[in-house]
Amino acid sequence: MKKIIIIAALLAISTIANAQVRKPALTGDPLKDIQTDITGTQKVVGTDIANFLTNLAAIPDAITLSTSITGLNDPVGNACWTQFGPLGELIKTHPLIISGKAAADIEALRLAAIGLNQICANPNCGQMFVDATNAATAIAGNSSMGISLASLCGKVPVIGTSAVPTTNVPTAGVGTVATPAVAK
Repeated sequence: MKKIIIIAALLAISTIANAQVRKPALTGDPLKDIQTDITGTQKVVGTDIANFLTNLAAIPDAITLSTSITGLNDPVGNACWTQFGPLGELIKTHPLIISGKAAADIEALRLAAIGLNQICANPNCGQMFVDATNAATAIAGNSSMGISLASLCGKVPVIGTSAVPTTNVPTAGVGTVATPAVAK
């Protein structure tokens, strides 16, 4: 009797598996294969990720909430959440860390580091983080959580944002000596 039940279960499972829609064959182009959904339709990779992260963070909701209740405003929170806005836009514009476009991926990582450094430098975000860790410590009954904004921000690389004038950069090949610009 056990063998009949096992055989019937295996047949049922294989029937269900055969009824599933099969993914189209791989083309050999990894980016195209990743972008192709189960029906063979090309999708923009990252759109779902961007929507998920944007909805999860809900930064615009936090900004609105911080000043929407009369007599109960949070200008510190508002200033910090507003600082997160550019990172949200970056996620919408370039949701994947690796998109297969090297220059755009490098620039997205640079912009993410710049945005995180701006958040780290914002004293309102520092205050909001201290308030959050104090509340978490009080709820957990722990004397110290051992996490600080400074410890997290110390892991974010500093990215230079001052452009260097490039008027004297040679345009010829490697080894070309730049000729200094003549003052007029």
